[in-house]
Amino acid sequence: MCTKIDKFSNPKQIFEVSKDILEKTFDCRDKNCLCNEAIMCEVECHVSEKIVFVCPNKQAENCRYHTSFGGENFCKCQTRIEIYRKYKK
Repeated sequence: MCTKIDKFSNPKQIFEVSKDILEKTFDCRDKNCLCNEAIMCEVECHVSEKIVFVCPNKQAENCRYHTSFGGENFCKCQTRIEIYRKYKK
């Protein structure tokens, strides 16, 4: 589990995200999406580089960045959006 993120490389981490982005994701407790692709919500589509629509998974129930509106689910997590932008995952 990637519960401690710092300046040093974490050997379990599979995605690199800038420190600025990580700091913007202050409501996320552990940033596990950096080391486990299976827990991330799957991206359905994106409207811009800042709005990502997702298929929620069980992790989204407790995610502070997951929002449902008008029958759609979207992710406001800066870390998740950066992973999608950089890796298309």
